Amino acid sequence: MWNGIAPLPTKRPLIRMRDIIENGQAVLEYTLGMDFTIYSKNRLTKDASERCLARLSEAAVKLGPLAEELFPQHDWRGIRNLGNILRHDFPMYSMR
Repeated sequence: MWNGIAPLPTKRPLIRMRDIIENGQAVLEYTLGMDFTIYSKNRLTKDASERCLARLSEAAVKLGPLAEELFPQHDWRGIRNLGNILRHDFPMYSMR
């Protein structure tokens, strides 16, 4: 439940960066060699990939503004918002 207070940046930024890297690599490994048709028919891969993307998004939220400072070329707002899409709006975006 939203309490009106933004989450504070983590005191463990290296752990959060590791979470982002490991979960991103996992998605790449799970989907290696798949095209969209194969991916869309493989529920196990979709579920695992979505879970990794949610963890990656949460780590980006916890990383806070340090993410933009270290890697300004990435769309951190979009990365953070991905968790909301997966939790709340995913059926609307699913398989487009």
